[in-house]
Amino acid sequence: MSDIYDVMKKLEGKVISTGGNGLWSGVKTKVKIERVVVIEDKLNERTEWLLRVYWVPEYWDVRTMGLIYTDKTFLTGFRRAMKAAGWKGKAGAGYTEQGMQGLDHISMIVGVW
Repeated sequence: MSDIYDVMKKLEGKVISTGGNGLWSGVKTKVKIERVVVIEDKLNERTEWLLRVYWVPEYWDVRTMGLIYTDKTFLTGFRRAMKAAGWKGKAGAGYTEQGMQGLDHISMIVGVW
């Protein structure tokens, strides 16, 4: 199984579309991933990984475009990109809560709930 850190490194430079179908933005466009920061959190016998998915600033401006958070198209594209990059884990990616979203990144989590 590919390591989560290796998989996230492979996502740098990938372009993922938004569908404008989230609660916080109606913008349909493409977003280029700049980098992904992985924070590992071990809970008892489970491991979760918090992700900060940073985009190239020219592709998205939260102040004028809103949050990518809850965009179904972006989430599906991100999950597909993870699999294409070698992720074979049972856990999939999902958005964290709205208050964790940033002006320059999307906050996500990979784990088994």
